Amino acid sequence: MILPLAFISMVSGCEKPIPLVHPETVDLVKPSHSDHTAIPVNAFFITEFSRNVIPEGQTDLNGRVLQLVQTGTGTDAEIGYFRISLSCFWSLTDCVAGRSGGILTDGIGNSIYIKCRECLSASDLTSDFPADQEHITGKFEFGGGTGLYEGVTGEGIIDAWVTSNDKIAVISHHWKGYFIIP
Repeated sequence: MILPLAFISMVSGCEKPIPLVHPETVDLVKPSHSDHTAIPVNAFFITEFSRNVIPEGQTDLNGRVLQLVQTGTGTDAEIGYFRISLSCFWSLTDCVAGRSGGILTDGIGNSIYIKCRECLSASDLTSDFPADQEHITGKFEFGGGTGLYEGVTGEGIIDAWVTSNDKIAVISHHWKGYFIIP
């Protein structure tokens, strides 16, 4: 019994250690991030969407107003896994876009508030929007948040693809930009 243990000890003592390469976990409060003025955002996410009709007089927009509600999940190298909820409003009466934005919540409960400015023309804002669109672009802004993201600012571009038919209604998003934690 002693001989096999000595052999095992000798074998393990003669081997070179094998270097292990582990991907670094993202820690937004690590000292290296305090040296950066901007932290990159390269987020990919998919949202399911639904539309609601809001009766006239219920918003600051004129006439009949449609609301697009999107919810989904995604990932970003810095933020990690997140849930996102977005709402967009537009008037069918005068084809004017209204408020558009939402909230992104990371995997541990910190949130970022979002404002969106889609690149849409009046002719895009139909009663079938966004099902009648294939590609939507625009800009986003981060304006505050909770927890780790309190006071966060930042911006970037929106690149989104719409899939809508009788079986599926989703928007595939790619958002690229930056954020700054004060």
